[in-house]
Amino acid sequence: TYDDVVCTPGPYLNVIIGTNGAGKSTVICGICLAVGGSPKVLGRSEKMGDYIKHRREQGYVEVFIADSRKGVQRVKVLLQRPSSCTYFINGSRTTQRAVRDFVASYNIQIDNPCTFLAQDKVKSFSEQSPVELLMNTERAGNPASLERHEKLIEKKKHESVHIENAREVQQRLQAIEGEIDALMPRVHNYKKKEFMRTKIKLRRIRATTDELHSVTNTNLYADKVTPYIPAESVIAIMISHLLI
Repeated sequence: TYDDVVCTPGPYLNVIIGTNGAGKSTVICGICLAVGGSPKVLGRSEKMGDYIKHRREQGYVEVFIADSRKGVQRVKVLLQRPSSCTYFINGSRTTQRAVRDFVASYNIQIDNPCTFLAQDKVKSFSEQSPVELLMNTERAGNPASLERHEKLIEKKKHESVHIENAREVQQRLQAIEGEIDALMPRVHNYKKKEFMRTKIKLRRIRATTDELHSVTNTNLYADKVTPYIPAESVIAIMISHLLI
């Protein structure tokens, strides 16, 4: 639309007014491309060459950014047919990615429909989900809020992982408890058998003791003198009874 035009905006709200075809959207397209934006954001042609004026082989857009600390900063895009472009920052050739990172430091968000909305992409604003609308609004208003929001989302993901790990541990615990419950009858039977074995041993010891007492009493009251029974023999008798 333009052979050559310079727009000098003020520090506050700026409005471009004109009839259809006057070139209002052309200014918006130029700003978008100069700061590294993709033609897809504009909702028009995706070929860079289509944004050059008819019957011209090239064109350029240069945007000046007022920086109170560094002075005026310049970003520029040079468009050439059929569809090539070259980017510059303060006169030095660079890449589109570098330009996007550079303007992002000034919180210029061409890909955020809450801050930049081309005429042909108005529909995309209403197509945002509630979550997307919230996050884009946070990006536009206060990027720090978005960072806190993203940290909360990340923590929520970690919480989900911990919950899942706890669920797995609980399942393993239940499986182990089930195995223990299945083994309990065998444990009770084993304890019962051990108790019976101990009881049998005690009964055998008691029987042996009673027999020894009986032998001793018989010898004490016998008419004849009872032969001497060595201690080793008594122990042998007790052991033989225990081994039966």
